[in-house]
Amino acid sequence: MKNPNVLIIMTDQQSRRSISALGSVNIQTPNLDRIAHEGAIFENFFTPTAVCTPSRGSFVTGLYPIQHGCSKNNYFLYDNAKTIAEVFKDSDYQTGYAGKWHLAGEAKPGFMRQEESRGFDSCKYMYNRGHWTSIVQLDGSHSVISAKDEVLTGSSKMGDEKSYTTDILSDATIEFIKTRDKSKPFLYMLSIPDPHTPVSVRKPYNTMYKPENIILPENFYKFNAPWAPEGTYQTPDNNSNEDLAKKWMASYYGEVSCIDDNVGKILATLENENILDDTIIIFTTDHGEYLGEHGLWRKGQLYPEVNHVPFFMRYPKKIAANTKVKEYASAIDMLRTVTSLAEIKNTSCDVGQDASILFQPDHENWNATQHLTGSNFTFASTIKDNIFVGFRQDGHNLMFDMEKDLLNNNNLYYEPAYAKIRKELYEITLEHELKLNTPCVPWLKNVVLD
Repeated sequence: MKNPNVLIIMTDQQSRRSISALGSVNIQTPNLDRIAHEGAIFENFFTPTAVCTPSRGSFVTGLYPIQHGCSKNNYFLYDNAKTIAEVFKDSDYQTGYAGKWHLAGEAKPGFMRQEESRGFDSCKYMYNRGHWTSIVQLDGSHSVISAKDEVLTGSSKMGDEKSYTTDILSDATIEFIKTRDKSKPFLYMLSIPDPHTPVSVRKPYNTMYKPENIILPENFYKFNAPWAPEGTYQTPDNNSNEDLAKKWMASYYGEVSCIDDNVGKILATLENENILDDTIIIFTTDHGEYLGEHGLWRKGQLYPEVNHVPFFMRYPKKIAANTKVKEYASAIDMLRTVTSLAEIKNTSCDVGQDASILFQPDHENWNATQHLTGSNFTFASTIKDNIFVGFRQDGHNLMFDMEKDLLNNNNLYYEPAYAKIRKELYEITLEHELKLNTPCVPWLKNVVLD
């Protein structure tokens, strides 16, 4: 029997609160929900660093950022960091990529030549970075039109259903599926650069959600980020303005609905090609987005919400419908998990774990401890047994019971009752950073625990 196809759909900076299968109160996402409900929802899936380049590097290599070379945005992936495409090509897969790569330095947009594509052979629509309102073709080449944040500063040139970036990248994916070499399995990655800022989206999605109907998070005014002056991150214009926040979020949800509709078209194509159930489908995002939680926006702060990302897998031959994976897993685990499901040899690293064992009712030997690090190495954190502890170089440390305190509002770091677990997690964190020899080590050694 031929090995299964693999289709990875990755969005950019998408909050779990923007997917109805994960409980969103503001939006319905029927096509993303379909992947989730017909397969597995990883309820506790994390990315090790909540910034684009480091996170993406971990997804495609199974390595921590300091191991694959992209510990900060706009760094280059190490030459010896083998990608998922290079691994699957070793097993005679055809490969392709459309969308944002962000692992090739500063180039913007930086459309990739095949010799730069790190194993993704079909790479016409693979570019390094940028968030564009449209992509057009001129004489066989590409031209991108930059977006302004129309919610805040007025409208900009906007693509339509044939040129808006999400649409054209999804259409490129559909074209690959239809014209593939049917004698071989494929691995294809669609990397949609939305709903990352700027929050601009084409018609009719730009008016699909009315700001006055948007429900803000319960802790919108629970600003407890002690390392930042109050108001620094509240709403896109740095003010605690509910009206502007709702307007911004309405456009954000419009971006997500556009994504969802395009995912529906891709699923329909797989069905029409009679390969839907022969394809491992993964939906995820590189990192999350603060949609007003703790009065914060965008990404990169210490709270675990922005590392906690949606991750769905559909492959009915090995994953039962409505599977809920409660164990903590990570982007580091994706490569080993996909190669295991596809039954191909993993010729790359063995840093992560094979999460496919979690689809079985009885499994052992799963290490659920998660390690999260800031891209500037000014904070490091660990999650173990539902307890999150985050250490900051400036001493503003945080600790939450993620099972009892779902909104991560109550900082337990200095609570005497948590002294023992705080010390244990500190030792685990320091051991991990020492093993990787990260720049966190010198200041971590001086952390005050009491």
